[in-house]
Amino acid sequence: MISDELYEVLKAWLIDATSASPSSEVRFCGLCAQPHIDEELTSEMRAFWREQRLHEIFPFNLTEGEYYHESNSGTCHLNPRRLAWVKERIAEYDQTLAMYEEEKRT
Repeated sequence: MISDELYEVLKAWLIDATSASPSSEVRFCGLCAQPHIDEELTSEMRAFWREQRLHEIFPFNLTEGEYYHESNSGTCHLNPRRLAWVKERIAEYDQTLAMYEEEKRT
């Protein structure tokens, strides 16, 4: 499961990325280049990507060039693989938290 800090950052990223007017940070940069992502959170994400056998630098793109095309065109936030990964991490966190809360009640 992701850390509480990464959960909060990914939730904020997703809200921004899916808003009517996404910020330039989410449009032109991948997750690792976001202003609230420090080296510790980058390492945490890269550990997940390694587990999933994704490229550590460009996990949501088939090629480096594809990433730079997204970045140059301001469409990083629209990448379906990036969006899916963020949504999956948030859902896993929420599900684990709900299970933990349920266990505490019993």
